[in-house]
Amino acid sequence: MLNETALLIARINDIIASVYEKGSAFTHFLSESELAVALPIIAKSGLYYNTFGGYDQSDRKVIGISLYDVCQPQQFPITALYFKLDQKKSICHRDVLGAIMALGIKRSFIGDIIFFDGLCCFFAVPNICEFIISNLTSVADMTVEVRIYEESIRYERIFERICCSVMSMRLDCIVSAAACCSRAEAEAKISAAQVFVNSLSVKKKDYLLKFGDVMSIRHTGKFKIDSAMGNTKKGRIKLMIFKYI
Repeated sequence: MLNETALLIARINDIIASVYEKGSAFTHFLSESELAVALPIIAKSGLYYNTFGGYDQSDRKVIGISLYDVCQPQQFPITALYFKLDQKKSICHRDVLGAIMALGIKRSFIGDIIFFDGLCCFFAVPNICEFIISNLTSVADMTVEVRIYEESIRYERIFERICCSVMSMRLDCIVSAAACCSRAEAEAKISAAQVFVNSLSVKKKDYLLKFGDVMSIRHTGKFKIDSAMGNTKKGRIKLMIFKYI
């Protein structure tokens, strides 16, 4: 992980240097944890920058960096692709990503994968779109025909509401509630670097979460700590957590 972070920092510094020559530049798609590393470096450069992933609320984003002004969404090198879903068959995010990467495409060339209105839509850097359209013909056991999505993306995330009570806002307490596991299991997940808060790995079980924090637990899901709804008679915090679906 350390080597990957060092390589990312080097790439970001190279892109920043190129902006002074070209006037503007864009990264490939970055994950939330990569964005957490890259954005502070760009902010310190004093250059204009913005992020966009093809639609509002995207997780994976491209950073646009400019010498003169903030890059607008329409300037980002992102193309939306889609295929129709077969209602008789079921596929998931993992199936689609696996089929794309089986073509030899790097993960950094692909953004989010979302499902809406009977479609699977995903985002890619423009120079690989024709290759995907020509070669992605099946996902799992579903035959697909990939096309460019020409309309604006109107997609809102769906959340599962989790109402729970916790002793405190400590990370181990909330991981236990969100993952429906014991405190000991929660501590094991934290120690094993399976828990991320706002895209950064947190290994301290007594780390205090705040409302608005986004917590990811590997093999479990992604959660937003939304609000408190008072206290129980025993003094526990009544907590509302949103689980990303």
